[in-house]
Amino acid sequence: MASVKRLITPSKDLSFDKVYAPISEAASELIISPAELGIEDTLAVQIRLASYQVGTGALTIDEAVAKYGSLK
Repeated sequence: MASVKRLITPSKDLSFDKVYAPISEAASELIISPAELGIEDTLAVQIRLASYQVGTGALTIDEAVAKYGSLK
């Protein structure tokens, strides 16, 4: 279902999806899980925006951290 909706799978195996496969190579200390942090709604949107912009190369990780809370 995730690949049909173009969402990231909840599975730890991302190799089946060419869009998300590179994410599986990210260092574990760089992975942020909103659920584990207890972050919901508005804050989770900021994490998704930051992740997208870092993933597409629009921002570096440091830039995303600096802009966290004001991403659009």
